[in-house]
Amino acid sequence: MISNGILGYFVTLKKNSLIIMIGVILKALFLYIVVNILIDTIGLPQIFLTSMGYIQVITATIGAVIALLLYIPFESKS
Repeated sequence: MISNGILGYFVTLKKNSLIIMIGVILKALFLYIVVNILIDTIGLPQIFLTSMGYIQVITATIGAVIALLLYIPFESKS
């Protein structure tokens, strides 16, 4: 949930694609760090690290594009 807030903040800035990609990378980095901590502290299986790495970058990018496409019509009405 926190990671989606990070991405959502950068999507709402929508200044340019670089800003949005920074949000995508920060979201993936946040999840990667949290999962890495959980692996070390409670023994979470290592496979979770893979899903919170490059796969998260791909899904976050898709989510950011969808959010922008949904955000544009609402912005033009206000």
